[in-house]
Amino acid sequence: MSARLVIAWLIGGGVLASTLAHAQPAPGVTAEERAAARREGQVTYYTARTTVTANTIAKKAGEALGIKVNIVRLASTLVFNRAVQEFDAGINAADVIDTSVTDHFVAMKKKGMLQPFTPSSIAKFTNPAYYDPEHYWHASQIGLGAINYNPQLVKDPPKSWKELTDPKFKDKLVQGHVKASGTSLLLDYWLVKLYGWDYFKGLQKNNIMTHQSCDQSNLVASGERVILLCDHQITVPAQSRSLPVETVFPEDGVIAQIGGMGILKKAPHPNAARLLVDWCLSPEGQQVYVDSGLMSAVNDPKIKYPSKYPHPATLKLLVADPADVGRMLPELRERFSELFGG
Repeated sequence: MSARLVIAWLIGGGVLASTLAHAQPAPGVTAEERAAARREGQVTYYTARTTVTANTIAKKAGEALGIKVNIVRLASTLVFNRAVQEFDAGINAADVIDTSVTDHFVAMKKKGMLQPFTPSSIAKFTNPAYYDPEHYWHASQIGLGAINYNPQLVKDPPKSWKELTDPKFKDKLVQGHVKASGTSLLLDYWLVKLYGWDYFKGLQKNNIMTHQSCDQSNLVASGERVILLCDHQITVPAQSRSLPVETVFPEDGVIAQIGGMGILKKAPHPNAARLLVDWCLSPEGQQVYVDSGLMSAVNDPKIKYPSKYPHPATLKLLVADPADVGRMLPELRERFSELFGG
């Protein structure tokens, strides 16, 4: 997609958002909904966030809101598939869903799985690409697709994605699978855009290891594989456990993973769901995501980035058109599986 088309798409989204905003209820949660949420007492949150981040959200949101937050944590595609299967079967177990793939929310909205909700922070979102114009989903966070490595065993880490095909990295690499990991899906989408499928043949020649999830920080820390194609959000929790994991933000592009959050249409705890989403998209909730190594779609001075965190303005961010990602999905899944199995 050309830069001109991307700009036109973003502007068009902003115009549409402005037009439809008048038809939406007032942003945020009403006093009546807040009281009803506390009577419901709990909310079930399907998420692809790291286990540490998900548990932190559950603890802090629960304390702030006075409800119990039940976590179901799976890789993006797995949590999406579970939600779809349950919807088709008439099982209403989840209230809120959060994945790393915008196209999941496009598909769920089209299928009638989501209900609209406008968070109180909506005016502070920095880009119309970060939410649905009809408010069926909003970006809970933006992951930064990057290269993770073990600094104890890799003294000269790669500075770009392109370098990973160098034979000197043979038997050192690990990646996630596009059929399970939303992060890997977006990484691979952009790597095909940048370098074509021959790039992946280079990774194959380097005997890259492929796992279901891209979160393989333990594998990197142990030295079994020392370089990982994933994102910055695995580095922070790894370091909190004193694991030797660092991040390189590639010169040829840091892949913006717009992770959406939405409320299921048949949520068993709809008021608690609205309360949780509104909290997650508030400065207090966004701080949890930022502390875990993610970037916020919300611009608020209350949100403080860690000292080691790169300022977004310093990064070459690659933001995908969700429609184009959806168009390429079948090819990505088929050709990736041909190369790496699964």
